[in-house]
Amino acid sequence: MTPIDRRSALAFGLALPLALATRALAAPPATLGDAPATPPPLPPGSTAPPRVLVAPEKLAPLDIEMRGYEYPFPVKFFPIKDAPAGTRMAYMDVKPMLGDTGPAAILMHGRNFPSSYWERVATALSARGYRVIIPDQVGFGKSTKAEMPYSFAFWAENTAALAAQLKVKSAVVIGHSIGGIMATTLAAAHPELVSRLVLEDPLGLEDYRTLVPEVTDDFLFDRETKLTPDAYREFLKTSYFPNFKPEYEAYVTIRARQMLDKKYPQWVRSYIQSYQLLHKTPIAATLASLPMPVTMIVGEKDNNAPGKAYAPEAVRAQLGKNADLAVALAPKLKKGAAITLAGLGHVPHLDDIAAFDTALEKALA
Repeated sequence: MTPIDRRSALAFGLALPLALATRALAAPPATLGDAPATPPPLPPGSTAPPRVLVAPEKLAPLDIEMRGYEYPFPVKFFPIKDAPAGTRMAYMDVKPMLGDTGPAAILMHGRNFPSSYWERVATALSARGYRVIIPDQVGFGKSTKAEMPYSFAFWAENTAALAAQLKVKSAVVIGHSIGGIMATTLAAAHPELVSRLVLEDPLGLEDYRTLVPEVTDDFLFDRETKLTPDAYREFLKTSYFPNFKPEYEAYVTIRARQMLDKKYPQWVRSYIQSYQLLHKTPIAATLASLPMPVTMIVGEKDNNAPGKAYAPEAVRAQLGKNADLAVALAPKLKKGAAITLAGLGHVPHLDDIAAFDTALEKALA
């Protein structure tokens, strides 16, 4: 594709559907088709109105596997072998916008978001000619909330098995937040699969074991089951979105609706496992050992550090300076780079898709 064609395709792609945050919250289930999806175009400039949280008594419960909640592309399911019977991984498979084949990209989501929040990134990559694979890891989104021990190796192996099933032999892997640790684990275990690693605001750049006291599963379970929608909104503002926008209410509403599901305690048990894994899995040393190019794209205002609230006050002020950590780490990597995005927080691809996409294009060059 020529530079002019690439720019035209990208401009077209970025005029396509907005992210999940602007989608209807009570939409019908996604179609379960067999063929990879191509994003349907909208007229340039089209947007959906932002959603706001309605009174809890007016909310409909949302199943913990998000049945009935629309994703931006058709959803399929991949059975997981080394797990309880019936465990399956949901995923989207988006084909290149301008052809049937192309290089592959695998997107690995963060802890507090379903994989559908990758919509605009997937659309832009599709416009560039990529086939985009977007899984919900087991325990998240539309995937099974299996009652079993999780690990980063488990998530990485499931992703590698999905790639093999889809006949993807090599892919750019993009991981956000905890997904950065998942992606790093995948790259270390399967360097032949990961041609390039892009980490958006990865966690684990510092060793939380030495900075944050351990807390028990019982403590976390009690905290999460007592969490209110208002408290969750404040958590997102503090840890994820320094520039909180009305459309981010969609994520508060998802959580509020899942709180109403009778299986919500099962969801919480899955969710707290990921915290405990975050606490004990630093990735700086692993990143330094990787042979493929690694680019970290980090919001300047990202101050997310799991368990920061549990740390001593003097330590708390120094935690989560993720942009500084990325800049300091990059020269220590075999093929490392860090890109800081001014004014943005922990989720740049939602805060400013144009700024993130410019950085991503540089990382993929």
